[in-house]
Amino acid sequence: PTQPSDSQEGRRIWGDLVGFARLLVQINNREELREHDRRLIRELLDSFFNAIELPDHVPDDILAALQKLVGCDDELDQLLARPSLHPPERFHRPLSRILRNLERQQETPNAMPTMMPPF
Repeated sequence: PTQPSDSQEGRRIWGDLVGFARLLVQINNREELREHDRRLIRELLDSFFNAIELPDHVPDDILAALQKLVGCDDELDQLLARPSLHPPERFHRPLSRILRNLERQQETPNAMPTMMPPF
């Protein structure tokens, strides 16, 4: 039997990788996880981030809750990488954006997220 060329093997591996990534996206897109994230963000916004006066930094218990949202939004991930450098107000925009996206997905539950490019 003939050995596949490096480029053929590379395309096969890339296809496997894309398939695996799509599977991971589907796992993260489960309704239970989306509902958990919606609830968490609403709670964080209502209990802390929508306050009239915010402290100079995000408290550790709020940061721990925010860690559950890592991977949902690039801006939030950047803020969480060095939270002490950012005032709490900076977290409101990415949290609101994530919540809007989750609510949009709730309205169209069969829509696949557009995170993965087509192969």
